[in-house]
Amino acid sequence: MPEDKPNGQSQVNQLIGELAILSRNMHAQATQGNWDGLLQEESRRRAGLARLTTLLGSQGGQSDQLSPEARQVLAHMVRLDEETQKLVLAQRNDLERRLNSINNTHSLAKAYHSF
Repeated sequence: MPEDKPNGQSQVNQLIGELAILSRNMHAQATQGNWDGLLQEESRRRAGLARLTTLLGSQGGQSDQLSPEARQVLAHMVRLDEETQKLVLAQRNDLERRLNSINNTHSLAKAYHSF
């Protein structure tokens, strides 16, 4: 018996599930401070989001056609993304603070040596 090809809605749900896993992975990478891992997961997720956009577009692009479960998963992804962005911002601020400290130390050393 031939294997059933997934219909458009099940493809959308499957893809949303895959994107949710990638979002969780991104959050885990950020929590662990693994920024390279975060970027790799984000690249995969961007590709998945592009596929989802294409798939939804081929179905008329009606977001109201998403199942309540899919909407719930997407809402959770948004919350995870907000948390991940906070972690990334905190890391960026820490790096900026460290760089400023290095620059200040360099300026002080340069001024000291000019005497």
